[in-house]
Amino acid sequence: MTRRVASAKQGGQPDRYTDERFVGLGPSDHDFAGADLTRCAFQRDDLSGADLRGARGYVISPLDNDLGGMRVALPEAMGLIAALGVVVE
Repeated sequence: MTRRVASAKQGGQPDRYTDERFVGLGPSDHDFAGADLTRCAFQRDDLSGADLRGARGYVISPLDNDLGGMRVALPEAMGLIAALGVVVE
């Protein structure tokens, strides 16, 4: 399933987007803060300015997506490194 969103936050509650495909999201302030992004795929998305603080379960390739200015928090931000095949011990 391919889903295009302008903002992932609705009603102030953490959202669940498990098993979703986000393809071609445009440059906007996407709010995935606190969302469950388990098994989601991000392809050719402009996530500059996106807020993923507190989001969990994401693995987003910095090679396939524009991530400049994206806000993340540890330890979940390790999903950006995992997408590159780097093992952190």
